[in-house]
Amino acid sequence: MEGIFFYWTFWVLWICTTFFMSKTNPNRVKYTVIILFSIILSSQSIDLFGLEVSVVSIFLLILAYFEVGKMKGKSIAYFLITSFILMLAYGSFQLFELFDPVWLILDRNWMFAVGLTYMTIMMHNEVFKRVLALLFGSIHGEIVFSLVLDVYSMEIPIGSLQYLDVISISVCLILGWSGFEKLTSLFEGHVYQLEKGRGRQS
Repeated sequence: MEGIFFYWTFWVLWICTTFFMSKTNPNRVKYTVIILFSIILSSQSIDLFGLEVSVVSIFLLILAYFEVGKMKGKSIAYFLITSFILMLAYGSFQLFELFDPVWLILDRNWMFAVGLTYMTIMMHNEVFKRVLALLFGSIHGEIVFSLVLDVYSMEIPIGSLQYLDVISISVCLILGWSGFEKLTSLFEGHVYQLEKGRGRQS
């Protein structure tokens, strides 16, 4: 069932931000509202320049542009380059799937999500920028892919539930890996303090 990963993931994230995130966190309300609006808008679509576009993809893209607009200098240049790479990777994967689906030996959504997650993690260190780059690059990849197929009179909706499933799995993988990195960092710090303490005693 298309959209199942998206709805489960975003409802869980909404519960986490609403009930478990610290009330003193300045981003708590913002994240909660974004997640809730994404769920509400996910079933809506509009016709834009002859293309079917989901409202949630427009909503997320506007938010992404707003956040990218806050960046400056080398930071925004690097972000745009990495997002462009993700856009090309996304579009290429879609084209391979369309013209040569035989190589998809595993579940399509998971293969797609793992590939995008790996590239995003390799290019960014911060969790927020990883998720932002994922959204920014993938949505533009959806637009490019849809425009390419439109030339051949093939209509593909932009930001479909299948796309949202891939993004949801990718976000979960990014959050999971980022959490693992933090745990590893804390463990290494603890080990370093123990070794430092032993060195003083000797």
